[in-house]
Amino acid sequence: MKKKMLIRMIYKAALMLIAFIGIVIQAESGLPFERSEEKKDVIINGITLSASQVSEFQTIYGIEPIPREYWYDRKSGLYGLVGQPAYSFLYAGQTDKGSCFLH
Repeated sequence: MKKKMLIRMIYKAALMLIAFIGIVIQAESGLPFERSEEKKDVIINGITLSASQVSEFQTIYGIEPIPREYWYDRKSGLYGLVGQPAYSFLYAGQTDKGSCFLH
């Protein structure tokens, strides 16, 4: 039981570190990642997230998603801005069953 919890904590810490590294890389590349008054929706694979889905995302990942249009690969967990290469990754396997992304 404790081993499973430790593995989960390490995995979450690794995800947060990778997300942080992705933010630094994106900032240095000049890609737009800052919040904008124009964009208010979080869109993943063409689906606009509802307020409850955004809240669920915050619960799972501990951060509010920045309103933008993203692509997400369910098999690998990679994601990025539409038209851009992979930015980082989220948990793989997010589907329309029990996921904040595609209810």
